Amino acid sequence: MQATQSVTQTVLKGLTLAVVRMSAMVDFYQSVFQAEFQPVEAYGAMLFRGKIAGLDLLLYPQEVAGIHVDQNRFLLKFEVPDINHIINLALTNGGSLINAPADSEGTKAAAVRDPDGNSIEFEQIRY
Repeated sequence: MQATQSVTQTVLKGLTLAVVRMSAMVDFYQSVFQAEFQPVEAYGAMLFRGKIAGLDLLLYPQEVAGIHVDQNRFLLKFEVPDINHIINLALTNGGSLINAPADSEGTKAAAVRDPDGNSIEFEQIRY
């Protein structure tokens, strides 16, 4: 009889984002993704912990993290039910437009930058 091996699946549980403009980033992610951040004092700084799309998100001041970049520390991509609504939320909460919503083979896609310049893509499959 052969022993079965346990297969461990890798699961992404969270994302820590080093930020420059903390207040603007908290407002943006709360407004666009309903992140509901909770302030957490640690390492002599104020951090903010929340969730987006079921993923833990921690906003961490870049000076405390020792990371100094201007933009695109990551790229997120989300499927959304109403792309025009989410783009409007992003733009009215400090985001900037990279690509306006465009149709391609049954999918509508667009991209924005958050207040720190990170790219976020949105895709609406059925419209």
